[in-house]
Amino acid sequence: MIKKSVLFILLLLSLTTFATAEELTLDELEERVDEARELAENTEEKIEDAQQFLEQERWEYLGNQWKELLLKNKIINQIDTFLKKISFLFIFLFGEPYALSLTLLLAIMLWIFFFTAFSHIFAEFSTFTKGIAYTIAFGIAVISAQLGIYRQLSEVIFRIIFYKTGIWQWAFFFIFLLAWMMGLMFMKNIALGMKKWKDDERKKKIQAKLDQEVLRKTVEGIEEGLNE
Repeated sequence: MIKKSVLFILLLLSLTTFATAEELTLDELEERVDEARELAENTEEKIEDAQQFLEQERWEYLGNQWKELLLKNKIINQIDTFLKKISFLFIFLFGEPYALSLTLLLAIMLWIFFFTAFSHIFAEFSTFTKGIAYTIAFGIAVISAQLGIYRQLSEVIFRIIFYKTGIWQWAFFFIFLLAWMMGLMFMKNIALGMKKWKDDERKKKIQAKLDQEVLRKTVEGIEEGLNE
């Protein structure tokens, strides 16, 4: 009887020890899984940070190379020195201080595009005179610069052009170009349509004036004939 009791107790102890060992093993596995997941997340964040750092380094490198190449010319060097003195105008117009950089170059190109596009739209799609249309377009271009729109767009365009390492980035680049060209064609077609409409309306007004003039002269001729 005693032997049976001892064996029963040993069996219970063995089962308890096995369950505890199994529980500890599962806990350790869960901890290792959590550690692996955390390590993967940290690694992914480090890779993203490294990519952003490389993009910034490439941006700065290209900008510096472009700047050094241009400043070797004495005339450009003198112009650069003069423009630095009126940097406040660049801040007002383009939202960027003057610097011989790719960012400012793209910002100026975007400013010109916005100004010409909006001036053309207001001149063709409204009753404003060209002077007022240019003034409104100038205001929109300056406000867009102060909001930092040109800088953000220039950074996006730069990444699209220079950071195409995979097939999806190349696909996005061509989609961007296609959308850009389609947008320009759409705006051009709208402008041509509005111009045609305005020309037709102008012709109708001229024709109406001619008809009124012919009618007036006809009535005057009839009245003169009756008076005679």
